[in-house]
Amino acid sequence: MRFFWHEKTEAVKKFISVCDKCQLATQFGNMRFGIEEMKSIPICDLFYRVTLDTTRPLPKTTNGNKYVLVVIDHYSKWCETRLVKEHDAHTFAKFLEDEVICKYEFLSMF
Repeated sequence: MRFFWHEKTEAVKKFISVCDKCQLATQFGNMRFGIEEMKSIPICDLFYRVTLDTTRPLPKTTNGNKYVLVVIDHYSKWCETRLVKEHDAHTFAKFLEDEVICKYEFLSMF
């Protein structure tokens, strides 16, 4: 899916002109007061944190598939993939249900 935002520059300028934080940054040069420390995101167990991603359109296969959906578990680094025709929310939800939730039954741990 592709989108085009007409008059984006004007909309951003208008937003910045009424944003309090943007005005303070313009006035004082920086919004940060002190250096912030980077923090790790905790990963405690299998399927505690997963990443979902998709590829850009690839050449169609004989079955009409042109996208690769990917789910990666951050704890184990396990990866599941599926070739699909579309990469919309419904397709991703079905993939997540079939290839992760039902396959590994990780929800039964909770």
